[in-house]
Amino acid sequence: TNNGAYNNNTGTVTLNGTSLQQVKTGGASSGFNILTITNKSSSGVTFTDALYTGTLNATGGVKKLSFATGPGIVHTVSTSFNVSGTSGNRLKLAPATAGQAWYLNAPSTTISYINVSYCSQVAGRIITATNSINSGHNTNWVIYRH
Repeated sequence: TNNGAYNNNTGTVTLNGTSLQQVKTGGASSGFNILTITNKSSSGVTFTDALYTGTLNATGGVKKLSFATGPGIVHTVSTSFNVSGTSGNRLKLAPATAGQAWYLNAPSTTISYINVSYCSQVAGRIITATNSINSGHNTNWVIYRH
């Protein structure tokens, strides 16, 4: 638990809890350089405001990432959107508020073994998801279930 401010510089922050972890970025000026998530709980990690990070890593058994919704909230990953589940555990990417859209601004990339819903990726950038599940209401995603 860290309720204070920090200077991210060029380091990595790892979220490795064993139950629900809630993250509030607090704006672009206090975003992460590299955010690595290893939390494998079924509750996962919830971003309660707009996420700002250069690189987002969430692989190796991470079960769920939930993203805040609402006017003006855009989750920004500027360099690398590195999220993937496994064949026996698709990583769930979902809105923190069920049935509401969450907005993503990430580089075009290919990921695998995810289950995504209600995500609108910015125009001109496509996320291709292989071996994945389209749970509906996604924009600028190409999702293949193999």
